[in-house]
Amino acid sequence: MSRLRNIILIILAFPVSVLAETPPFRFQGSSKLPLMIIDTAGTQIADEPKIDATLRIIDYGVPNAHTLTDRPTTETRIRIEIRGASSQMFDKKSYGFETVDKHGKDQDLPLLGMPAESDWVLYGPFSDKSLCEIIWPTSSAMR
Repeated sequence: MSRLRNIILIILAFPVSVLAETPPFRFQGSSKLPLMIIDTAGTQIADEPKIDATLRIIDYGVPNAHTLTDRPTTETRIRIEIRGASSQMFDKKSYGFETVDKHGKDQDLPLLGMPAESDWVLYGPFSDKSLCEIIWPTSSAMR
């Protein structure tokens, strides 16, 4: 049970607030969205330096429901930090992480059907309530 306290759960496309002063979000039940579990082994995520963590992804595709007891489809080492400057004050944080090998060197991996890369962002658009600010970059990247 104490290990569960050290796990931060992030569900893609679901707003999650994880603040240093706030206990981690506790997911219960199931979701048809993929689950991304970031285990920092109790270390607080900060802005610089990146900390070591483990990323587990549970994604058995649609229409499957995913739970925390399911076997991860991906498990890898990462280095993670809070992203942004003034946005670090917002309730919803953005995180930057890099996938690394056992020696701490960048390792390109495909995650959630996206092309292999070592640098990733978990974007928390707190100030963009309409999500319109990401339309242009998203549509440009899709071309």
